[in-house]
Amino acid sequence: MKEKIKKTICPISVFAICLAVAFPFFFFGCGVQLSYSGSNLMAGRVGEEYISYVGTASGAETVTYALAEGSMLPAGLSMDADGFIEGTPTAKGDFTFSVVAAAEGSTATATFTVSIAEGALSYAGGDVKVAHGVAFERSIATAVTSSGSYMEGVTYSLADDSAALPEGVTLTGTGILAGTVPENGEYTIRVTASAQDCAGATADVRISVVNAWLDYEAASLRRGTAGEYYTGSVASAVNGTGSDASPNINYRIADGSKLPAGLEMTTAGVLYGIPETVGTSIFSVTAYTAGYAAATAEFELKINPSLPNEITDGKITMRTETLENIESGTNVFLYGAVLATASNRQTVTYSITEGNLPSGITLYPDGTLAGRTIRTGNFEIVVTASAAGCEPVSRTFTLSVLVTLIYDNMTLYTDPANDLYVGEDCSLDIATASFPSGYGDSDVPITYEARTALPEGLSLSPEGVITGVPVKSAKMVQITVVASAEGFTSKAAIVSIHIEDAVVSGVTRFEAEYTDLRGKTGAGYSGSAQEEGLINSNVSVIASMSKDGKTSESKAGGYYIPYTYGAITFEFKFESDRTVTGASLALYLDSEVVTPAGSYEIRVNGTPVSYGGTSISNQSGSLIEFLRYDIGSVNLKAGLNTITISNTSGAYVPAFDAMELGNLGGATLSWRPSLYNLPGYAQV
Repeated sequence: MKEKIKKTICPISVFAICLAVAFPFFFFGCGVQLSYSGSNLMAGRVGEEYISYVGTASGAETVTYALAEGSMLPAGLSMDADGFIEGTPTAKGDFTFSVVAAAEGSTATATFTVSIAEGALSYAGGDVKVAHGVAFERSIATAVTSSGSYMEGVTYSLADDSAALPEGVTLTGTGILAGTVPENGEYTIRVTASAQDCAGATADVRISVVNAWLDYEAASLRRGTAGEYYTGSVASAVNGTGSDASPNINYRIADGSKLPAGLEMTTAGVLYGIPETVGTSIFSVTAYTAGYAAATAEFELKINPSLPNEITDGKITMRTETLENIESGTNVFLYGAVLATASNRQTVTYSITEGNLPSGITLYPDGTLAGRTIRTGNFEIVVTASAAGCEPVSRTFTLSVLVTLIYDNMTLYTDPANDLYVGEDCSLDIATASFPSGYGDSDVPITYEARTALPEGLSLSPEGVITGVPVKSAKMVQITVVASAEGFTSKAAIVSIHIEDAVVSGVTRFEAEYTDLRGKTGAGYSGSAQEEGLINSNVSVIASMSKDGKTSESKAGGYYIPYTYGAITFEFKFESDRTVTGASLALYLDSEVVTPAGSYEIRVNGTPVSYGGTSISNQSGSLIEFLRYDIGSVNLKAGLNTITISNTSGAYVPAFDAMELGNLGGATLSWRPSLYNLPGYAQV
């Protein structure tokens, strides 16, 4: 960030002027008269930090600055009261705006211009490793601007000269490779990163499809002491494929390697025993499980010499109150699960004197609880702590072995069948948690609880049903929900829902920016845009601003959709309270390019609309305002109607502002505008 240096104004002394004008024949009055002139400001670039200064008015010691009414800065920039303009521009172009300087009741206005150049993306591509037959999601979204910062709003697509994606794999506009590849292989694709008003960048992405594998990174081992019982864990391997599967991973000493003298290792990766040799030992361990390529990691273990400690009388204090619950079927290593101290500082050892742990789980003499079991339930044991010079102390513990419920994240906002509606009662069942394999016959009820706030007006029942009346619409709301059942470990999931706006009645003008843009993608001047990113606004362009659909106001700064290059369809779904024959249909399109009739394919309830003799031809030159183009007559039916407006040519077609219906013969039209598409929206 550049340092802000505020300009200091040194006006003529107001006090001196007031003395001079105090004489009756030369009375001119006291006050401030500002002088303020505009200029061309330093140029900027999309996606790069920008700072400039317009606080140049003279005539007063303290001057404040604000944008003139109706003026707008380039998107991404803001101005403070001292006249500093800063931010990161998000749109290119030549912009003109006016600033009002104010001081002691006096004001002056100046007009400034700034040019924002096209940004530059850099994209390095990368390597993706996936396992055959395993569903995966991998992000390849690494594009940055020329200033080195990550660029928001970047979209990703296959380059025109790219090889095809592997069968079963898709690439989303947000840079997510996803799918399942049935066979091993090597694939190279070319991906283009694009952003509004930025030059795109293309790079190779290599996809390696291999056998499932384990990732194994050595964990740090705590130091041991020669002659004293030691436990440690080398069970740090994980499923490397990124899937939710949790394989039972086993461990063995790698070929050609050996453990320090006095130690052994279980297949669950637990080191145990009494070290015999002081010093540092290096050894390797191999992690393995069926269906996965094995992996090996190297560990380092340091053994300290023992220190002499005279045995005196002492007392043992048991510190542990309860045992931590463990998960069935997973490797467990809880060092110090049982802890006691001896007042004479002798080493405390532990043993089970009554009861039994589940098979596969061991309490080691140093108080470590470790192993792996497939049992579940509550296991009561009596643990006795002993130390030289002390009376043994016993305590009863219960070890609970649990199983985690299955409850996956739910992405509901993309499916209209799961939509909720402002002002209407709703009922959405999200009770999809289940018991793991082998526990399906459990008659224990599963209950649900929201750990984050639900949208206003909604609540979640213990049975997992969202009910209520939504107050405000939203493209996506994420709720963290926890599923619980007695005897099982709870599981949290993120539930993503969509809330549509309320119905607006009496509509004649349907704004393109309020259509349902979920899943829509269109190209821009130098890239592509998705969903709400399709929408644009510019203070120099006159566009319709009919939020309620009942007015026809058009003025500078209205919203519209310029990114109509390529295959894209806008859907207008609305209800009519009666059949209408011969309704008039008009589109509001831009004035930038000259296009022949039929630029858009228009269908009313699936039936193509003939343009007839209407010519959609625009005045050439820069986009200044959206003009009305009468398409012709259409027929509407009572009930739900759908009008689709599509660019099927793959060529550039006019930017789209609104659709208008007239000659309705007294019919009333109603629809749900997607007001959440724009920032700062409010329900009509």
